[in-house]
Amino acid sequence: MASAIRWVSSRFFTLSPRSQQVARNVRDPIEIVVLLGRAEPQWRDAVELAERYRALNPKLTVRTLDPDRQREAFSAFLQRYGLRQGRSAQSDIASEAGIVIVRGERHLEIRREDLAALGDATRAGGGEASAGERIANARVTVER
Repeated sequence: MASAIRWVSSRFFTLSPRSQQVARNVRDPIEIVVLLGRAEPQWRDAVELAERYRALNPKLTVRTLDPDRQREAFSAFLQRYGLRQGRSAQSDIASEAGIVIVRGERHLEIRREDLAALGDATRAGGGEASAGERIANARVTVER
């Protein structure tokens, strides 16, 4: 199977045909929440990837919760969904999840470590377990 995201020279992601189909087929509202701070190296890539999905279907929304700039909202989100709080090299408050896919009260986490090599994986051709594929699979899982 082709990689869910491909890296091109302009640093923009493209979604695989499968990922595009999954995003277009969303029927219920789904929120993609990026739980990274702007100072984190993968923040820009994670937000860009989430926005690529959002652009394909108005039922998909993207929200960013920066632990340093939105500390109370960030902590409340972690508590609401039972997510573990920790620390990162860039912040004294962080989540083990880097992205959370939310549909109603159901959610699915994409761990920070899976996003850590987002740019490297896509530059190298990615793979089936790339972050884009995980978002597509999370959407399918949350939908069920």
